[in-house]
Amino acid sequence: MIEISENFSVLLVHNLYLIRGGEDECFDAEKNLLSSNGVNVIEYVEDNKIIKHIGLIKTAIQTIWSFTTVKNLKKILQRNKIDIIHVHNFFPIISPSVFYAAKHAKIPIVFTVHNQRLFCANGYFLRNQQICELCSNKFFNLPAVRYRCYRNSFFGSLIVSIMQGVHKWISTWNSKVDIFIALTDFSRSKLIQNGIKEKLIKVKPNFVIDEFSQFNFKGTYALFIGRLSEEKGVNILLEAWAELENDISLKIIGDGNLSETVDFFCKNHPSVEWLGRQSHDFVMEILSQAKVLIVPSICYEGMPRAIIEAFSLGKPVIASRIGGIENMISEEVGYLVNPGDKNALVNEVREFLENKDLVIKKSYAARNEYLNKYTPEKNFDLIMDIYQKAIRKDN
Repeated sequence: MIEISENFSVLLVHNLYLIRGGEDECFDAEKNLLSSNGVNVIEYVEDNKIIKHIGLIKTAIQTIWSFTTVKNLKKILQRNKIDIIHVHNFFPIISPSVFYAAKHAKIPIVFTVHNQRLFCANGYFLRNQQICELCSNKFFNLPAVRYRCYRNSFFGSLIVSIMQGVHKWISTWNSKVDIFIALTDFSRSKLIQNGIKEKLIKVKPNFVIDEFSQFNFKGTYALFIGRLSEEKGVNILLEAWAELENDISLKIIGDGNLSETVDFFCKNHPSVEWLGRQSHDFVMEILSQAKVLIVPSICYEGMPRAIIEAFSLGKPVIASRIGGIENMISEEVGYLVNPGDKNALVNEVREFLENKDLVIKKSYAARNEYLNKYTPEKNFDLIMDIYQKAIRKDN
């Protein structure tokens, strides 16, 4: 373990999402990890639920620059001795002004990049359920406005594009962030492709708490965990299980804009069960009894926690060959299929089921993958090393 000085303090900054997701989970996990290892953690958190109270116009202004954030950060920094500031999400309430407040106070700042929001209005490089990089490495993301890429809103897409363009123009990312944390090598490559200086980027994966008790090779169902939305490949999942329902049953955990579609499908396909949004303990129990995790995303994922949770329990994963997922899944721990390819997904599930020895082999490999890369202990060492590099400015 890396030793830390007494009273070492970190200010964690995060903008909560309306629907709790992986980024919110990662924020809480790192907060608890730091606290449990003796780091003094202070939080600055905003919640998107306040948007309905402050209105769209004020929200639009704050997306580009928030005087409220500058004021709030100033108060926090006056009251507390902060050694480093770590941002997880600033969009939309906190805004990039957080980086200027940190620099004004001469405090090192680290930014974990969980998605593609710095360069893409919807954060996924996805349009019409296809990868789209029209805005990649552009000064102003006009295509995003034209195609209403942010929530199908012209106004919303315009505001996000202005935020991106303004802060690229004034060099916010390269001049105000000391270290970017990329979750995978793929994420790192996208940052470099879009103009972030290579020397500013460090790769550090997510982690999960180890809740493993024993291997269970008797699972009778496949499992999907995540937001029920187009970019997560839910439609492909349902199409595949229309053919796989006699091979293996499927449980689906999560909710989202495709909840009604999933509910309707389950009513007509008894082998598929929708369990809705569930607690962490319930999810881990269901995952521990599953045979395989299915991750059919069609977008550039950051680093799905569900995959790491599956590894921790010794569960193989069948996932899309896309984005950061491809960096996580080797042939030792699972299968990769082309995103959006229903037939490929069906074939890989059947191949997996036909070889019981392979199921066991991949299960052991998945558990080892977790122990080698995704434990809290390894992650704490990585994050403290990044903090020290940011403080010393030797990155």
